[in-house]
Amino acid sequence: MKKVSFLLPTLAAITLLGSSCERNEPQPQQPALQADTVAKDVTVVDGRLVFADRQAVSRVLAKLYNHPVAEMQAWERQQKGFTSLRAATKDLTALQQENSLINQAYFSLFNDQGIVQMGNEIIMLHQNAMIVLPAGEAALLTRVKDAVAAHTQVDDARVSVHPIKEVVRSRRETSPTPEQLRQIAQQHSGSGQTAELASYGDAKYQMQFTANGVSFKHVHEVIGRPNYMICEILVRVKFEYKKKSGWAQAGESIEKRISNLNITGNALSPLGMNQISLVNASAYSFDNQPLEYYFPVPANEVWAQVSASMYSTAFGYTYNNFAAYWGDVYINTY
Repeated sequence: MKKVSFLLPTLAAITLLGSSCERNEPQPQQPALQADTVAKDVTVVDGRLVFADRQAVSRVLAKLYNHPVAEMQAWERQQKGFTSLRAATKDLTALQQENSLINQAYFSLFNDQGIVQMGNEIIMLHQNAMIVLPAGEAALLTRVKDAVAAHTQVDDARVSVHPIKEVVRSRRETSPTPEQLRQIAQQHSGSGQTAELASYGDAKYQMQFTANGVSFKHVHEVIGRPNYMICEILVRVKFEYKKKSGWAQAGESIEKRISNLNITGNALSPLGMNQISLVNASAYSFDNQPLEYYFPVPANEVWAQVSASMYSTAFGYTYNNFAAYWGDVYINTY
């Protein structure tokens, strides 16, 4: 029997070549999100959202990513018989800290008990991890919910825990072919391995300087953020300062830009191999939070090439990377 412990440390769209992808940064000119925009992708059953598959999850997330929180909340209210995790949480800051490795759009998908259904699987969100069990097992679901609440363990082979991670490993020397991707999937299938990312030079674009006696740095990076539901490539601009314990997010509001973002590659899912493409995407912010652009893919395995123009400025120190290139990015959900 498999022992599952819930004492854990404290989805977004595939774009086929020839189609378009919307901007991640909310823009004033965008129309309000309508209920029928994604109605075909989601239903409500027993108070939880039910998605047919990864494709449905990613299509809904792609729409939610492109709108401000107020419009996410409006979309949640349009799902009759459903209360989101966001709406049910009194301390949203604590929720975000406990699940810091996912975009807050996911809080619109999980219900007030932290549950969503994808296909024939129930998925529970718990402290940067997804707990997975088969749908239709009411007694098992009750046991898992009780275990989560009591911080105890469940011995049941039907239950598995999948941590959400940002993992960077060495660069793949050559880009895998579709057949090589299939072989990789077969090797990892059922192995219980956690997600991996092979990326060329995560955070390799950095600029450090001193202002007012404090060390700061601009950081431009591409990382992977896979979870059990989908793969995500994340492009991020950060502004950090150095304290005794290391580097941390700075409190100053600064201008940050991502433009000319291009992603091309292959994605492997149970439905087969597809090409993915994102062309000339962009995002902008002026605040004290990282600027993030998510490219989510409803697949188990993704290989892609990433390039972008990235810009940030603070205290008169401007870091401008024109067409920064990260090369091969490999990410999987195994």
